[in-house]
Amino acid sequence: PGAPGLDGEGDRRQLYTGWGVWNCTGCVMAMCMPAPVYFAVKKKHGWLFTLISCVYFLGVFLTQSRGAILFSAVVFLACIVYNLVVSKGRERLYNAIVYGALVLGAVLALLIFSDQLAAMFRSLLEDGLESQPRLNLYQQCWQAFLESPAFGKGWYNSPGEQFVNGNIAANGDPALANYFIPGFAHNTFFQLIACGGILAFVAYLIHRTQTILMVVRDPSPLKIVAFLCISSMLFTSLVDNHVFNLGPGILYSVLLIFSERVPTKKAPFPKRA
Repeated sequence: PGAPGLDGEGDRRQLYTGWGVWNCTGCVMAMCMPAPVYFAVKKKHGWLFTLISCVYFLGVFLTQSRGAILFSAVVFLACIVYNLVVSKGRERLYNAIVYGALVLGAVLALLIFSDQLAAMFRSLLEDGLESQPRLNLYQQCWQAFLESPAFGKGWYNSPGEQFVNGNIAANGDPALANYFIPGFAHNTFFQLIACGGILAFVAYLIHRTQTILMVVRDPSPLKIVAFLCISSMLFTSLVDNHVFNLGPGILYSVLLIFSERVPTKKAPFPKRA
């Protein structure tokens, strides 16, 4: 358990959305974080949207999700670079001031609220040192792949865990008997090879190649920012199962649709009759 508030009260297990827990909330917050950058580089007074992006980034920390915190920081750095490179003139200066204020605020918070912040994130360090159960799960998935390398063992027969009624349940546990969402491997690679074998993994590689080429061949602010949003989910899915969860999955699909429908020089939007 963690403490979402600076007063030391609260428990991250209370962050339950119906389709996921605190890790899912952290993933969605991390996916939303790059979105305001699009308006920051496109609109006048874009620094206001840069500020919103910073607020989203701080919100990720309050979810107490280790994976979301780690990888959102990586994506946030990419957002900073893209924002400062693309924005022009005074807008670039104002955006730089916002980011500078964020850094200054972080330093002051560490100095003033050092004890509260240490207590707030102590659970992250403690849980981070207890990685053996997750490593054991990855090993089980690899063994399942070796037993059925071509097509895997299916969603409900492969190794996996799920958070059910406040407890961890594994595939085969009676708690998951009537549960629609199966146990997950908490890693995209091990999930794919255990559930679908080589076939699922190759299909995923083809899909991922298509999404990357869609951005590289004809980059635009909307495509790049959407890619940054998607990257938040893909990175956090290295330590969790967000690719296969309903909430992030729906948001991921919407982002792909927007990216695919961006007009290009070869195929602009048709004019209205």
